[in-house]
Amino acid sequence: MEAAGSSSSQNGYQPHVLAVDDNLVDRKLVEKLLKNSSFKGKNTKVFIFFIQNRISESGQEKKSNLFVCLVVCLFVCAVTTAENGLSALEFLGLSDEHEHEHNNIECGDRSKVNMIITDYCMPGMSGYELLKKIKRCSRMKEVPVVVVSSENVPTRINKCLEEGAEMFMLKPLKQSDVVKLKCQLMMN
Repeated sequence: MEAAGSSSSQNGYQPHVLAVDDNLVDRKLVEKLLKNSSFKGKNTKVFIFFIQNRISESGQEKKSNLFVCLVVCLFVCAVTTAENGLSALEFLGLSDEHEHEHNNIECGDRSKVNMIITDYCMPGMSGYELLKKIKRCSRMKEVPVVVVSSENVPTRINKCLEEGAEMFMLKPLKQSDVVKLKCQLMMN
């Protein structure tokens, strides 16, 4: 388990993301994208121009969502990584022993995360199984879970979304995916 983050972001908001993947390269990619994705220099000007054009083309109701997306791109996330579902559950303070005692899992309060990004295919516990355990926890069920996979299997995608996944994204994650993820973080 690796924890990483900066002390503060530009606007004081620093969400905490738990990235779960058995592949070290994929974990590092998610961490790097979320920690280093604030727009700087030319990118900021291009993005602001894009937002201004979208606001002028859209109605009043879309202004706030687009503004939120602009703000989202300016913050940096704290990222903790876990190499498998069991490590993620341990970090979150969830354990199998609670499952036998309660139908609704009792959750520890050891770590506050604002989003969980998990790979679907992992040894021991799939991302789908991790998603189900998280959504059964009364304290964690509102935390958005994003499932990622290198395989585009519609039945798998639907199964995850029906179980409560916020999004299903294809690997490898790209900079454009980070904008969607950060918008989702701000909405929750």
